[in-house]
Amino acid sequence: MSTIAPMQVSVLRLGNHGGNKRVWIVNNNLKSVFAPGEKISVHYNTNEKQIRIKPAKSIFEGNHTVSSRTNGTPIIDLKNRSVGSVFGKDVEKIEVLYFKKEIVIKVAKTEYFKQKRAQKKGLNTF
Repeated sequence: MSTIAPMQVSVLRLGNHGGNKRVWIVNNNLKSVFAPGEKISVHYNTNEKQIRIKPAKSIFEGNHTVSSRTNGTPIIDLKNRSVGSVFGKDVEKIEVLYFKKEIVIKVAKTEYFKQKRAQKKGLNTF
């Protein structure tokens, strides 16, 4: 990941659509990174449990397009099996990090601590 601090950070709920996991990003933070109609390349990294979204180098290279609402708010909608293979079935919340020309989506810190607490066994004593 980039060593530069993100411009904005959002925590979103990971959705479901047709039996697949879904990432639905619709907010004004997206305007500072991508414009509606812009072609983007989405890279799924199962080892690091991350999805990276970058601008496409050409109009023929991008595998997704940023859509928009009627008021001009951009939308990125990822709904396929790759999203589920990156995050697994137990993840409910994700962090969206907005950089200058890149978006990184990863498991939220709250999910990490939730899973860590669930792994604890036995009684707590004082």
